[in-house]
Amino acid sequence: MNESVPVPWCSAPALVLQRTKAIAEKDTLDISFINVTVSDVSVAANQKTVDTHYDLRSTQESYSSSSTTHPPLVSSQVEFEWLSPPHPNGAVLFYWLRYRRVAGTFTGQLLSEWSTVCYPERKGNSSSPFGPNNPALVRQQFIQLRNLWPGVYEFQLMTVSLAGNGSWTPIRTFEILESSKWATFFKERIFVPLALCLVLLLVTGSAAIWVTHRSLRRRLTRNTSIRSEFHEPLLSGLPREWELTSKDVYWDTAHPLGEGSFGTVYSGILQNFNTPGARQVLQKLTVSSGMRPVKRLAVAIKTTKSGSSPCEIREFMNEAAFMKNFTNDHIVQMLGILVHQSSHEKPPALVMELMSLGDLATFLRQRLSDEDYAQGSVKPSLAVNWATQIAGGMAYLSSLQLIHRDLAARNCLVNDALTVKIADFGLARFLDGNQYYRKRGRARLPIRWMSPEALASAYFTIQSDVW
Repeated sequence: MNESVPVPWCSAPALVLQRTKAIAEKDTLDISFINVTVSDVSVAANQKTVDTHYDLRSTQESYSSSSTTHPPLVSSQVEFEWLSPPHPNGAVLFYWLRYRRVAGTFTGQLLSEWSTVCYPERKGNSSSPFGPNNPALVRQQFIQLRNLWPGVYEFQLMTVSLAGNGSWTPIRTFEILESSKWATFFKERIFVPLALCLVLLLVTGSAAIWVTHRSLRRRLTRNTSIRSEFHEPLLSGLPREWELTSKDVYWDTAHPLGEGSFGTVYSGILQNFNTPGARQVLQKLTVSSGMRPVKRLAVAIKTTKSGSSPCEIREFMNEAAFMKNFTNDHIVQMLGILVHQSSHEKPPALVMELMSLGDLATFLRQRLSDEDYAQGSVKPSLAVNWATQIAGGMAYLSSLQLIHRDLAARNCLVNDALTVKIADFGLARFLDGNQYYRKRGRARLPIRWMSPEALASAYFTIQSDVW
């Protein structure tokens, strides 16, 4: 009797899978089968095209981008074709194509970085240039780029398989020539409008310069008498040795230190010590710094408002005429006067030593947040010291037979050493041997700080300054 007998040495069915080690050369593309074709294609006005890269022979995009419409023109098309590796490390997933522009006529569009395109692996078709019935047909790959600028480009290809990235092919180049239609497009759409704009700007600018020059010439002629009146106080009250030019002083008009009814105060740098006041300050600084040379000095620059009347400018220059005679440690030192003689629109500027902490009134208010005193109060010792300094400065002025007429905390300045000095001599007057000065006519006066007799009869004396 025949019966099936199990054989003890047969095993159960099994399937064993194992991946071998990758061979880098297997994913390398053969450069002899890489072809590049450059051509021009017409784009209709209503046709949408991808502005970067698109494969026209497939419905699958190799790189996503927003589509736009443009007028009819000729677009450059670059087609890359190559053969996939015959024996890759597993399946080929996709390819990398990178390119960059290295030369061309439109230098403004040069690409400094590589542009990279991801292209998936696909089968070949009968439209391949390698021909039908060719064994290489199934390995044929292609991609198209459009809308590239004319010029010379470099490119490389890389295979990405299951084993990872392969190696880049050696750098090759292709060139996109400038089409005559491209030249016409740029000529009609860019160069001609740009030339017209330049001509229009030149004509408009020339007309504006001519009108401005004529207006300025008329204004200078009309203001001849005003300018002579404007320079009169300088010529009579200040010697030329006190004048400073724009080359001697640098000042930042964008960041003023303060502003008042008279004008604005700016910070600046004095670069040349040519005036008597500047030489005097330079001598003090040299001694205090241990005989080290001082080449630049931070200063304050006081200006009048643009468009000030000759009377206001004369009063401003009168202050400079007073300050040039002061040599006291508690009076703000004048360093020079900067005058723009070429135009009445540029008022003079008074250059003084910089008092970095500003006026005493503002300084007192700011101390409220720093010390446990009432608003405007300071330690008694510091207050006595300031009072002594101000009294010393006023005693010096009275010895010169000069009355200030506007002594207030706002006109006393504080430096970084907490030294107080008297400033603002716009209302100051010499007594010239008289016991008083009487103001006649109309003028702006500090009513809040005037003594009773000055308010009643407009008489100003040394005693009214004490008030």
